Amino acid sequence: MHLNGLILGCFLAVVASRPAYQNGIRRFLRPSVTLPLMALLMATHYMISPGNKRLFVLSYAALEPLFPFMVMSTVLHSGSFFSRILEWAPLRYVGRLSYSLYLWQQLFFLDVSIWPHPLPWMNRFPLSFLLTFACSAISFYLIEKPMMRMGHRLAPPPSPGRTDLQ
Repeated sequence: MHLNGLILGCFLAVVASRPAYQNGIRRFLRPSVTLPLMALLMATHYMISPGNKRLFVLSYAALEPLFPFMVMSTVLHSGSFFSRILEWAPLRYVGRLSYSLYLWQQLFFLDVSIWPHPLPWMNRFPLSFLLTFACSAISFYLIEKPMMRMGHRLAPPPSPGRTDLQ
């Protein structure tokens, strides 16, 4: 369902790795252009009623391919204000837990009016956030990190890689 965003991100990475295109891409993907455009499209998308399905889907189709541009913009302009915000320690921690958060949020962010839940109190704010982060951290430190270390021992990479996982 999200193949277009993935393909576009891969395409941008390949093109940006070519020295002949780097200056042009760097000028085109300035944070002062990409981030306000992204914010505008996101605001437009969330103001459109989901009842208007055609317009809602169309706005989503316009929004999704912009994410790779936003990511590339922050990579190419690492000194920009937005890039520095993304390097803030709490946001880096959220990024580190992102896969666990993705998995665990499905348990704690159900719409109990549509999907009955045996423990509906777990889906109430702010407990849903706290439980999601707690389960994600436990999963990350007790399952994911040990598995990453084991994977590095079983199949050592050709280059030193990240030392913080060892």
